[in-house]
Amino acid sequence: MDAELLNRLNRLLPQQLDQLLLRLEIPNHVMPRNTATHGDRVTALVEWARSSGGCDLEQVAKKLDTLESSFEDAVTPQAGSVKANGDVTNSVIITGNDKIVNLLVRGIDRLPTDYSTPIGNFLKAYLGTPQEPVPFGGRQHDLDYLDHWLAETQNTPPYLLLAAPAGRGKSALLVHWCARLAKRRDVAVVFVPVSIRYGTNRSEVFFAAAAARLAVLHGEDVPTTSNSVPVWKSLMADYLRRPLPDGRQLLLVLDGLDEAANLEVDWGLFSTSPKKGVRVIVSARFMAGDTNTRGWLTRLGWTSPQLARGKEVEPLDESGIKDVLSKMGCPLDVVGSRVDIVRQLYRLSEGDPLLVRLYVDEIWKRGEAASHLQPEDLEHIPPGLKGYFERWWQDQRSLWGKEAPLKELGVRTLLNLFACAFGPLMRRDLFRLLPDNCDLDEWTLDGSLEPLARFVVGDGEVQGYVFNHSRLGYHFRDKLQKSKRREGSERFVEWGNITLKELKTRELEPRDTPVYLVQYFGVHLEEQGASPQDFLKLICDEWRKASLAVEGSYSGFLGDVQRAWNKFGQVGETEVAQGLRISHLSQEILCALCVSSISTLSSRIPGELIALLVNHKLLTVMQGIAYARQKNESSDQTNALVQMSLLNSVSKHETYLVTTAALQAAQMTWPRIMIR
Repeated sequence: MDAELLNRLNRLLPQQLDQLLLRLEIPNHVMPRNTATHGDRVTALVEWARSSGGCDLEQVAKKLDTLESSFEDAVTPQAGSVKANGDVTNSVIITGNDKIVNLLVRGIDRLPTDYSTPIGNFLKAYLGTPQEPVPFGGRQHDLDYLDHWLAETQNTPPYLLLAAPAGRGKSALLVHWCARLAKRRDVAVVFVPVSIRYGTNRSEVFFAAAAARLAVLHGEDVPTTSNSVPVWKSLMADYLRRPLPDGRQLLLVLDGLDEAANLEVDWGLFSTSPKKGVRVIVSARFMAGDTNTRGWLTRLGWTSPQLARGKEVEPLDESGIKDVLSKMGCPLDVVGSRVDIVRQLYRLSEGDPLLVRLYVDEIWKRGEAASHLQPEDLEHIPPGLKGYFERWWQDQRSLWGKEAPLKELGVRTLLNLFACAFGPLMRRDLFRLLPDNCDLDEWTLDGSLEPLARFVVGDGEVQGYVFNHSRLGYHFRDKLQKSKRREGSERFVEWGNITLKELKTRELEPRDTPVYLVQYFGVHLEEQGASPQDFLKLICDEWRKASLAVEGSYSGFLGDVQRAWNKFGQVGETEVAQGLRISHLSQEILCALCVSSISTLSSRIPGELIALLVNHKLLTVMQGIAYARQKNESSDQTNALVQMSLLNSVSKHETYLVTTAALQAAQMTWPRIMIR
């Protein structure tokens, strides 16, 4: 009973635990402050209950039983209604889609950097609100397919790949499905978006978010110190190797892997022998040369049909578009009942969910006038994104009137800039990139951004400006003439070179380096076909410090080093093939030294120090295991893990995990001993 109760307590939200403490009337001096970790507060509660001055654990379980019904009502969506039972003093009851979002990001807010806000905003962007509904429908067949895959235990692979061209509605489908699953008590969902729009496309972000969610579901403390990408990745992998202690089925959804900024997709991303009760879904858009799901299945190493299957997300048909309109409510449900209007929307969108959303949003904003929409209002518009934007541009010119030439220049300049960018741009970034002849300044910028509000998200201060769907970026980028695209790319590279010079002359502090450049300067150099020497400029201490200051890790710097190394390697291969002497061997050695020195930073932490950090709760046990595994020698790994297993502060369950990891490391050492 103790273990089951402990798991239930660890799964509570912080406000739910506070509510339970009030019911139990625990003296204030017994409990740690709210700033303490969730695990410490639960431990204090259990120890008090077992003490002579406290109630017993059976009373804690009974109080929790009484309150869980109100907890369940508080997280079950019922058209925005609220039902509260019992004492809800000082508690927070979240209604509507907000409470679903709260469940799906639980634990992520406890990370050193809180990524719950951008991930929560991603979810809300697809779930919408009653006041601002988001078009979604026509996917019942796909939802049923996902339900069947999750429920079927016989002859069903544990991994699933969803793939399709950009704008096909993969994210919307997965968000709505996960929102439905959040209401079930037999499934635990970990949803992590890899999104350029919301800044979660860096590996140190989405691996950390996944590890935090998994820690909470396993009833363990969320790591509260910054880790390197390999450590976060190791933590995620370790959690996925174990079924959940409460017996629930675990589902990990990694949405939009194609948008990952600094991740080399490899076969080691997920286990080839996942545990029973663990399911994984990855979604991604087709890459160049892909015609079906086979490309991504190969990249992930999911080539065995017993391990994974692929599913393409198809366009909507006419009945699907009708369903979207009807679910939007009045007055669009009336529009959806008209076959002629639905047929025109299907012709215009070609079943593309992104275009369906753009048209439905536009019709929704007409209010009651939407019910008077006629087929002839739409029949002159060409189909596809091209037709949509041609009509939008004509409408803007009519709206601007005599000011059209000046307004058009500013809007086109911004569209071209966003099309050339690989991620969100802050307001201050725009002023470093705008050409002198565009006549945009602090006073006129907002006026040019206003017409783009339908397609561009961000405020330029907290979140950078970026197209609200990646496919819009691809569309406008494809429309640019080669000369304009090259000119735009050159502006980004020039900005990067100036920034690098300012860092070296100390005109710019590392912490003030634009985030965009740290993440994407190397990508722009690659796009331009820069020489190896151009990449070599980034292998310097100033750029290393900037990467560490801005991102809190060396992941961006390592990505740039790897780009330079690849360039020098390509030159060397050509020279060897021609029988020439390798001209850049010293530069390749420099790149190798950079990579090896950074990768060994964590491996040099003594095993005694790892154990001390765990003992003083500066590292979680799972972090300690991950750091131990970073050590080069398996004997050093074993030594560090054994020292952790001897700690009195480690629970029986955690001791089992540490001991298991130690045995695995020791088994790698034994063959070497036998050989000797």
